[in-house]
Amino acid sequence: MSYVLVAIDFSDVTDDLVAAANKYARAGSVPVVLVHVAPPAVGFSMGEAPSDVPPETVAELIEARREQLRDIAGRFEQDVSVEPILMQGSAVEGIIDEAQQRNAELIIIGTHGHGRLYDLIVGSVANGVIRHTTCPVLVVPSKND
Repeated sequence: MSYVLVAIDFSDVTDDLVAAANKYARAGSVPVVLVHVAPPAVGFSMGEAPSDVPPETVAELIEARREQLRDIAGRFEQDVSVEPILMQGSAVEGIIDEAQQRNAELIIIGTHGHGRLYDLIVGSVANGVIRHTTCPVLVVPSKND
């Protein structure tokens, strides 16, 4: 079975990502996997909490992100199967690895209005995914782009 993988970062483009994924999933009867990749600093790194963050705070942050993903999953049409996944690490690597494991037929990802200089110096997750994945990518621009 193949999937549509939707990369979620909780930005202002999230509603547009959900709309695009709903359309695609309903047209092809394809299940959706919502993926959020949290940076290691937000939670456990190598199985341990960062030393300067109390474990209770880390657990609360992780649970808050899980809850946000569940809320977003609830925005999909009733007939669309949606699975939310929270992982940690490199966003580009996490998205690509999950897409490969799931045999994704499409990755839907958003962009932000940072500008070309920012993307040149810092890079962007969308650019990294486009450059390194083997499956098609639908890029949904932020209204700020």
